Amino acid sequence: MFPRPRILFFIALALSIPTYAISLVIFYFLIKRPYDSKATSLILAKAKSCLESGLDAELFAVNRGAIERVFGKFSDTDIAVKYGVGAVHVNWGVVIHPMINGGHPFTLRITKEGGGRIKIEATDGEDWRLLQAG
Repeated sequence: MFPRPRILFFIALALSIPTYAISLVIFYFLIKRPYDSKATSLILAKAKSCLESGLDAELFAVNRGAIERVFGKFSDTDIAVKYGVGAVHVNWGVVIHPMINGGHPFTLRITKEGGGRIKIEATDGEDWRLLQAG
């Protein structure tokens, strides 16, 4: 009267695949995308304060997706270097943002260390010191 367990397994598998894909889409639009947008805004705000004060800044609990979003949207040249397994990850490039530095280009280097901590360095124009590793 009841179908065999193997048939029920395949029916359950077929029904779970669409649900799994929908949950990934929901996760992306409800959790990850807004989080990355907020972190991107924080990175740009810290970059602006670095330009104004001349000092470096730090942020905590920032994922690499937000860093890549900053450079993907506002930089023509983005260079990323990772120094070994679980080691420091560095992104740098020349960034142009209409609300920072009067719309003029500035150099931004973000060093991601362990635990989601990032160090932000920004200077006016194309500073080759920040555009090199180290």
